[in-house]
Amino acid sequence: MTNGVLIILFVTGAILISNPATAQQVSRPGQRFYAGVEGSIGTRSFTMKSDIEAIDHMAVSAEGGSFGIVFGSKVFHTRLKQGYFKSSSSIAEKFGVMESSGSINLYPLQLNKMKFRYFEPYFLMGADRNTVKLYGEYVTITPGGGTLGAGNGTGTGTGTGTGHDGTIICGAGGPPIPDDGEGTLPTDPNENPEAGLGQSEQTDSAPYLGKLVSTRANVGLGLECHIPGLHHFINLFAEAKYGIPVNKSVSDVVFKNTKASGSLAISFGVSFGFSH
Repeated sequence: MTNGVLIILFVTGAILISNPATAQQVSRPGQRFYAGVEGSIGTRSFTMKSDIEAIDHMAVSAEGGSFGIVFGSKVFHTRLKQGYFKSSSSIAEKFGVMESSGSINLYPLQLNKMKFRYFEPYFLMGADRNTVKLYGEYVTITPGGGTLGAGNGTGTGTGTGTGHDGTIICGAGGPPIPDDGEGTLPTDPNENPEAGLGQSEQTDSAPYLGKLVSTRANVGLGLECHIPGLHHFINLFAEAKYGIPVNKSVSDVVFKNTKASGSLAISFGVSFGFSH
């Protein structure tokens, strides 16, 4: 996505430089409809709030890109986009963000006088469906559906499991508590195949834990740079928007008190298509 947007920006600049005559097309009152595509790169920032200590109050910054379609008039543009983002390497735990959004750009300067401008601010209003995927080892989701909390020496898990010898396990890091006083759960997987249930294998990437899905209302501001043309448009833009959660759902009960708040999105991109 990043390379594709950079190529588009390069081609856009080449068009403008090689066609200086298009700069004369600064007044197009008869053209009222626009339709095209857009691509952007940017960041998504939010703060995790949770009863899970490992991620509580963690500031998350994710980087990635979006693509979509745009259509509308000089006063309003409607945009439908799909975006994918990954948390930066500086974040202790790993997160992935998938964003499906719809928004409307309002160009207030066009309300006064319909004319071409090289630079034009706009207001952004819309909504999105935001999915935050969580990766790590601070909780362990067991195959039977129970959840074990990250070990802290006392055992803080919300789920329980039972070994072959009747041992009850409470918390991934706490000591086993025998229910009949006859031994403890073997730690050698060869002696007890279930001893490793819910424990993540060591891989290059952190294991997937679950996801938070939320619907948000968005408001924001942006600035477009218009490159003139007779029957086409090319716009470079920069924008920032803030998301206000409306509702949420979680994939596992262990995340019922976990949410992503204070969502800020910053994007830089290009849109292009035809005008009529």
